[in-house]
Amino acid sequence: MKVLLLNGPPRSGKDGIGRKLWNKLPPGTVRLKFAEPIIQFMFKTYGIRMAEVNKDEPHPFLSGRTPRQVAIAYSEKFCKPLFGQEYFGECALDEIKNMERIHQKLCIFTDSGFPHEARPVAAVYPTLQIRISRPGTSFIHDSRSYWDLPNIGVIPFDNDAPTLTALGDKVYADLVPEIVKWLAL
Repeated sequence: MKVLLLNGPPRSGKDGIGRKLWNKLPPGTVRLKFAEPIIQFMFKTYGIRMAEVNKDEPHPFLSGRTPRQVAIAYSEKFCKPLFGQEYFGECALDEIKNMERIHQKLCIFTDSGFPHEARPVAAVYPTLQIRISRPGTSFIHDSRSYWDLPNIGVIPFDNDAPTLTALGDKVYADLVPEIVKWLAL
């Protein structure tokens, strides 16, 4: 089992890039999220499917708050203080082990924004970070950031593609060959 971590600011294309990679990389590749416990909390508590709402628009079930605000509060004010900074990384590690049991070979996390999430995963599995940048995006007003850990390699990727088709072409031309080389190591 090996792990890819997509790291980039909001709206930099992490999910789209993750889908393109999942479509092109070998069978046995699965897409996961460190935020899965948060996604489950939002659905079970408020009936909100995070993939189907505008995360930055106030939601009627959230007393004028946005889904992103509530998700961040759940993470930063409840989970991490109660369970520790590495909580989401430890949850991810459990999920990777489950994927390994069903013979998956590569996990792609499309939402890596904290080194303390990556640390438990990288301590067990070979891990590579795809550091995504995109014009007009940044981590301003976001608790996540670019990060470095000594045992994780980094491939920079500039998402300057004007369309999803162009993004796919760029992912296939620039990222996939680098990842395939890393997988062969």
